[in-house]
Amino acid sequence: MTLRLEVRQLPLRDLSGFFPEYSAEQLIETYAIFGGVPYYLALFDPYASLRENVINLLLTETGTLIDEPNTLLQSELREPGIYASIVAAISEVCIPPGTSRRGCRCRLPRSASTSTGSSGSIS
Repeated sequence: MTLRLEVRQLPLRDLSGFFPEYSAEQLIETYAIFGGVPYYLALFDPYASLRENVINLLLTETGTLIDEPNTLLQSELREPGIYASIVAAISEVCIPPGTSRRGCRCRLPRSASTSTGSSGSIS
C-alpha cells in the first residue's frame, strides 16, 4: 500500500520562519521564485543570499533542484515536450551586456514559428 500525502504551499507570511534574517522584500522575492513549497525552502542556506541560493540550487550542475523544471513539466502537463520547447526557446534569448530588455526582439527557432509564415520574432 502506498500513502499519498498532499502538502500544500505555505502562505507568504510563513516564510519569515525559514528566513528570519531576510527583509520583507527578500521574502517576497524568495516566494516569487520558489513559492511556498516546504521542500524547496528547507533546502535553502538561511545564511546565504537569495542569489546564492538560486545559483546553488537551480543553476549549477550539482544543484539539488537542477531538474525540477523538467520534473514539474512532466508531472503537470499532458505533452511536456511542447512546453519544454517553448522554455528552451525563451532561454536561448541573448541580451548583450549593458542593454535593456526594452525594445528587444527575441528570435524563436523555426520549429516554434507559427504556420502562417511568421518570421518567428517576438517583440
